[in-house]
Amino acid sequence: MSVARRVLIRAACFHPLVVPLACAILLLADRAGADLVSDAAELANKWSDGGRQTTLLDPMFLEHGRSRAVRLPDAALDPKSPSCTTIAFLAGRSTDFVVRIDPVLSPKHHAVGGRFERSVVGSVWLSECGPAREALARLSIELRVARSAVDIVVAVGQGPASTISDALPERASGPVAALADPGPRSPLEPMVVRAHRAELRDRNLAATVVHFQSLIAESDGTGHESISLDEGCHRVEMFADLLGKHPVDVDAEMRDSSSERLLARDRSDAPDVRLDLCVGATTAADLVFAGAPGPVKVTLMDAVFALPRGAPTMWGARARAGVAAALFRRRLSGVDAEPIEQRLGVAGLTMLPIPIEPGGCYLGTVATMRGEPRSVTVSVKVDTRITYDATSGLAEGAAVAFCSNGAEKAAFEIEVRGSAVAWVLDVWQTGSRPFDEGR
Repeated sequence: MSVARRVLIRAACFHPLVVPLACAILLLADRAGADLVSDAAELANKWSDGGRQTTLLDPMFLEHGRSRAVRLPDAALDPKSPSCTTIAFLAGRSTDFVVRIDPVLSPKHHAVGGRFERSVVGSVWLSECGPAREALARLSIELRVARSAVDIVVAVGQGPASTISDALPERASGPVAALADPGPRSPLEPMVVRAHRAELRDRNLAATVVHFQSLIAESDGTGHESISLDEGCHRVEMFADLLGKHPVDVDAEMRDSSSERLLARDRSDAPDVRLDLCVGATTAADLVFAGAPGPVKVTLMDAVFALPRGAPTMWGARARAGVAAALFRRRLSGVDAEPIEQRLGVAGLTMLPIPIEPGGCYLGTVATMRGEPRSVTVSVKVDTRITYDATSGLAEGAAVAFCSNGAEKAAFEIEVRGSAVAWVLDVWQTGSRPFDEGR
């Protein structure tokens, strides 16, 4: 913050109408922001003193789950120059984020040239020299916390600039223990055995029907298939056959064929794929996968679960699917009756007081009706307790369950980020309990 703003905040704290707690929060925020700005400025000055051309980029304000590209000055990317480009990313010391150099995809969709750096004490240091600087054009950053500001310092000169811990000793993390060796992977069971075990698990979870389909992967381990999803919640799993000692790590994503909206994605470090999603009506979908060991057989299993009977139909198939997805993801028991309260909203922050009965237990869901949500967050305060649920990108809905001791209102706070998003809040009463239960 500027000096002028800091003086105004301190002067306002002496006004008789200013709440002391609010004043303390403003001063703490002021100090935290000043620490980050001063760290970036000090690092830029020290790198400049070494004869390097230093640039302090505009701060980036990021949200969890939304990767952002980092645009560098042209001088920092010139592959013909023998100079080195050094980049420092600075955030709060407790902020967790990752910086990536995205890989280049070959004609066969093999990724090469990627890199991944995770923050330590809220900072990441990167340096590339000569022709290798061209890779910095594929730089991106992603938060692992809710939201934060990140300052970026770029230096161009002969040789890499000093590390962040050398220039800012307070950012030093101390010695880091070497990663333990987990040993070799356990042998992978045959595809038939893995698929059979998954089928038993899904049937035990009350799947109404389980469909199987056989596919053949391309020579590079990729594949594409158009499938039809019946109304309900689906757990789509894929199992690739083994091919000698080749590793198996299949990733996949599914999109709505008509709108290309992303329905589910699995990029985990696991041999098999699992995609959980719900649809409110029969839907045509496109499935794309990669990571099979070669042109081998791939088994696709689709376990279908019934939608909750109490999920409203008046707001359309997508909203109904969002309610089911929120309950399915949290493994909450289904609802049979119509909701006692329904409210509509749009992107942004919305606060809603909902009347409830003392001693009652309730279930609330927020489901997307249209648009492209990046995140859905819902919290509810009852008495002195707060219940919370959040998604980041893929889930179409969020759900909370709560009970009241003596409160007659539940304070809902709903924050939805995205483009042209509309949502619906549904609240059900699921039961009641004595006032003194649990005390």
